[in-house]
Amino acid sequence: MKKDPLSIGLCFLAIALSLNLMTYDVLFQPLFISCMLGVAGIAFMEWGVKDTDPVAQNYFSSSSLVMFGYTILGFIVLSLIGFVGVNLSIIDTLSVADKIQYGIAISINEESFFRGAFLEWLLANTGWEGGSIVVSSVFFTAYHFYVTGFVWSKLAFIFLAGIVLGKIYCQTRRLWPSSLTHILHNVRMV
Repeated sequence: MKKDPLSIGLCFLAIALSLNLMTYDVLFQPLFISCMLGVAGIAFMEWGVKDTDPVAQNYFSSSSLVMFGYTILGFIVLSLIGFVGVNLSIIDTLSVADKIQYGIAISINEESFFRGAFLEWLLANTGWEGGSIVVSSVFFTAYHFYVTGFVWSKLAFIFLAGIVLGKIYCQTRRLWPSSLTHILHNVRMV
């Protein structure tokens, strides 16, 4: 994993947004869980992974355009494989601005854990990209079970989204392209 300042900064932003939104009683439980995932992801990125990129500080290089392209491609793929809305009734009482903050915070916290920590750990310990993406997608889907319930179409979409986000992460080895794709999808649902 390449520890670029943009990815780390997004993780801290997500935790700050989560803490701000946890003042709403209805959001405390999902945001607390999401915030803990974000903290675990940051801790793993900071202390659990050796930075293998000698030019990690140069994150706005020519490859940034390629990474942004992966973000847009991922968003298009998620849009094309079907819009399956999750149960957002717990946030129906929020303003649009708070819903957007919620979508941003949840997305980045989930990405920092499921891609930045868990997928990276699987890759480091197995060396098998395809299998690591599938395993992390299974756990990503299981994590979302509390929102979707046992609805096959929703679980299938979340699993496919996990595959797409995992592949984006593996192609770029940076967190921000998969985070931005996830944010675009979640904010579109609000």
